[in-house]
Amino acid sequence: MKQNKPGKSRWPAIRSIFNKLHLWMGLASGLIVFVVCLSGTIYVFNQELIEWSAPHLYKVNYEKGVSRMSPDVLKSAVEQASGGTVTRVSIPAKPDKPFQYSVKVEGDNSRGGVSYMVNPYTGKILGNSKEELPMRTFMGYMFSLHRWLLLDEIEKPLIEGKT
Repeated sequence: MKQNKPGKSRWPAIRSIFNKLHLWMGLASGLIVFVVCLSGTIYVFNQELIEWSAPHLYKVNYEKGVSRMSPDVLKSAVEQASGGTVTRVSIPAKPDKPFQYSVKVEGDNSRGGVSYMVNPYTGKILGNSKEELPMRTFMGYMFSLHRWLLLDEIEKPLIEGKT
Protein backbone atom coordinates (compact mmCIF):
# COMPACT_ATOMS: atom_id res chain seq x y z
CA MET A 1 0.00 0.00 0.00
CA LYS A 2 1.36 3.32 -1.06
CA GLN A 3 1.51 5.97 1.61
CA ASN A 4 1.10 9.67 0.97
CA LYS A 5 4.07 11.85 1.51
CA PRO A 6 3.83 14.07 4.53
CA GLY A 7 2.39 17.47 3.62
CA LYS A 8 0.65 16.16 0.46
CA SER A 9 -2.95 15.61 1.57
CA ARG A 10 -5.92 14.97 -0.71
CA TRP A 11 -8.19 16.81 1.65
CA PRO A 12 -7.88 20.31 0.03
CA ALA A 13 -9.01 18.90 -3.35
CA ILE A 14 -11.93 17.01 -1.80
CA ARG A 15 -12.86 20.05 0.24
CA SER A 16 -12.82 22.22 -2.88
CA ILE A 17 -15.21 19.80 -4.62
CA PHE A 18 -17.54 19.77 -1.60
CA ASN A 19 -17.48 23.57 -1.43
CA LYS A 20 -18.45 23.86 -5.10
CA LEU A 21 -21.20 21.24 -4.70
CA HIS A 22 -22.50 23.07 -1.65
CA LEU A 23 -22.50 26.39 -3.52
CA TRP A 24 -24.38 25.16 -6.59
CA MET A 25 -26.84 22.95 -4.72
CA GLY A 26 -27.54 25.82 -2.33
CA LEU A 27 -28.14 28.23 -5.21
CA ALA A 28 -30.45 25.74 -6.97
CA SER A 29 -32.50 25.04 -3.84
CA GLY A 30 -32.54 28.75 -2.98
CA LEU A 31 -33.94 29.51 -6.43
CA ILE A 32 -36.70 26.95 -5.89
CA VAL A 33 -37.55 28.44 -2.49
CA PHE A 34 -37.60 31.94 -4.02
CA VAL A 35 -39.98 30.85 -6.83
CA VAL A 36 -42.30 29.07 -4.37
CA CYS A 37 -42.37 32.12 -2.06
CA LEU A 38 -42.95 34.59 -4.91
CA SER A 39 -45.74 32.54 -6.48
CA GLY A 40 -47.37 32.05 -3.07
CA THR A 41 -47.18 35.77 -2.36
CA ILE A 42 -48.94 36.50 -5.65
CA TYR A 43 -51.50 33.71 -5.16
CA VAL A 44 -52.52 35.09 -1.77
CA PHE A 45 -54.25 37.89 -3.67
CA ASN A 46 -56.12 35.47 -5.96
CA GLN A 47 -59.67 36.64 -5.25
CA GLU A 48 -58.79 40.34 -5.14
CA LEU A 49 -56.97 40.18 -8.48
CA ILE A 50 -59.78 38.25 -10.16
CA GLU A 51 -62.36 40.75 -8.87
CA TRP A 52 -60.17 43.65 -10.02
CA SER A 53 -59.78 42.16 -13.50
CA ALA A 54 -63.49 41.38 -13.97
CA PRO A 55 -65.53 44.29 -12.56
CA HIS A 56 -68.47 43.27 -14.78
CA LEU A 57 -68.86 40.20 -12.55
CA TYR A 58 -67.98 41.57 -9.13
CA LYS A 59 -69.28 45.16 -9.05
CA VAL A 60 -72.83 46.47 -9.30
CA ASN A 61 -74.15 50.01 -9.59
CA TYR A 62 -76.60 51.00 -6.91
CA GLU A 63 -78.41 54.09 -5.72
CA LYS A 64 -78.89 54.96 -2.09
CA GLY A 65 -82.39 54.26 -0.92
CA VAL A 66 -82.98 51.45 -3.41
CA SER A 67 -83.42 48.13 -1.62
CA ARG A 68 -82.12 44.75 -2.66
CA MET A 69 -84.42 42.10 -4.03
CA SER A 70 -85.28 39.08 -1.91
CA PRO A 71 -82.61 36.35 -2.04
CA ASP A 72 -85.38 33.75 -2.48
CA VAL A 73 -86.69 35.45 -5.63
CA LEU A 74 -83.18 35.63 -7.04
CA LYS A 75 -82.57 31.99 -6.06
CA SER A 76 -85.53 30.88 -8.15
CA ALA A 77 -84.27 32.90 -11.13
CA VAL A 78 -80.78 31.37 -10.85
CA GLU A 79 -82.13 27.82 -10.56
CA GLN A 80 -84.34 28.36 -13.59
CA ALA A 81 -81.50 29.85 -15.68
CA SER A 82 -78.89 27.28 -14.65
CA GLY A 83 -81.01 24.15 -14.55
CA GLY A 84 -79.41 23.17 -11.24
CA THR A 85 -79.98 23.44 -7.51
CA VAL A 86 -78.64 26.29 -5.39
CA THR A 87 -76.47 24.87 -2.62
CA ARG A 88 -75.13 28.08 -1.12
CA VAL A 89 -75.82 31.82 -1.14
CA SER A 90 -73.29 34.52 -0.31
CA ILE A 91 -74.79 37.90 0.55
CA PRO A 92 -72.05 40.51 0.94
CA ALA A 93 -72.35 43.39 3.40
CA LYS A 94 -71.10 45.91 0.84
CA PRO A 95 -73.91 47.34 -1.30
CA ASP A 96 -71.79 47.42 -4.49
CA LYS A 97 -71.16 43.66 -4.53
CA PRO A 98 -73.38 41.06 -6.23
CA PHE A 99 -75.02 38.10 -4.53
CA GLN A 100 -73.27 34.81 -5.30
CA TYR A 101 -75.26 31.63 -5.73
CA SER A 102 -73.43 28.29 -5.85
CA VAL A 103 -75.27 25.87 -8.10
CA LYS A 104 -74.87 22.11 -8.50
CA VAL A 105 -76.12 20.55 -11.71
CA GLU A 106 -76.89 16.84 -11.83
CA GLY A 107 -73.86 14.95 -13.13
CA ASP A 108 -71.43 17.75 -12.21
CA ASN A 109 -68.69 16.25 -10.04
CA SER A 110 -66.81 19.48 -9.35
CA ARG A 111 -66.25 20.42 -5.72
CA GLY A 112 -68.31 23.57 -5.42
CA GLY A 113 -70.30 23.61 -8.62
CA VAL A 114 -70.66 26.91 -10.45
CA SER A 115 -71.07 30.29 -8.75
CA TYR A 116 -73.49 32.73 -10.37
CA MET A 117 -73.10 36.44 -9.68
CA VAL A 118 -76.46 38.23 -9.53
CA ASN A 119 -77.20 41.95 -9.34
CA PRO A 120 -79.37 42.21 -6.19
CA TYR A 121 -81.04 45.42 -7.42
CA THR A 122 -82.10 44.33 -10.92
CA GLY A 123 -82.07 40.53 -10.65
CA LYS A 124 -79.83 40.27 -13.71
CA ILE A 125 -77.36 37.37 -13.78
CA LEU A 126 -73.98 39.01 -14.39
CA GLY A 127 -72.09 35.80 -15.19
CA ASN A 128 -70.61 32.76 -13.54
CA SER A 129 -67.35 31.38 -12.21
CA LYS A 130 -66.76 29.20 -15.28
CA GLU A 131 -66.32 32.29 -17.47
CA GLU A 132 -62.86 32.34 -19.03
CA LEU A 133 -60.85 35.21 -17.55
CA PRO A 134 -57.17 35.85 -18.32
CA MET A 135 -56.49 36.63 -14.65
CA ARG A 136 -58.11 33.35 -13.55
CA THR A 137 -55.86 31.48 -16.01
CA PHE A 138 -52.80 33.35 -14.73
CA MET A 139 -53.71 32.58 -11.12
CA GLY A 140 -54.09 28.90 -12.07
CA TYR A 141 -50.49 28.98 -13.28
CA MET A 142 -49.42 30.70 -10.05
CA PHE A 143 -51.10 27.97 -8.01
CA SER A 144 -49.49 25.24 -10.12
CA LEU A 145 -46.10 26.95 -9.85
CA HIS A 146 -46.46 27.31 -6.09
CA ARG A 147 -47.77 23.81 -5.44
CA TRP A 148 -45.99 21.65 -8.02
CA LEU A 149 -43.44 23.95 -9.73
CA LEU A 150 -45.58 23.53 -12.89
CA LEU A 151 -44.84 19.79 -12.85
CA ASP A 152 -48.38 18.66 -12.01
CA GLU A 153 -48.87 17.20 -15.50
CA ILE A 154 -45.81 14.92 -15.20
CA GLU A 155 -47.50 12.58 -12.75
CA LYS A 156 -50.30 11.61 -15.16
CA PRO A 157 -48.22 9.60 -17.68
CA LEU A 158 -46.27 8.00 -14.83
CA ILE A 159 -49.43 6.85 -13.07
CA GLU A 160 -51.09 5.72 -16.31
CA GLY A 161 -48.01 3.68 -17.18
CA LYS A 162 -48.11 1.83 -13.86
CA THR A 163 -51.80 0.90 -13.98
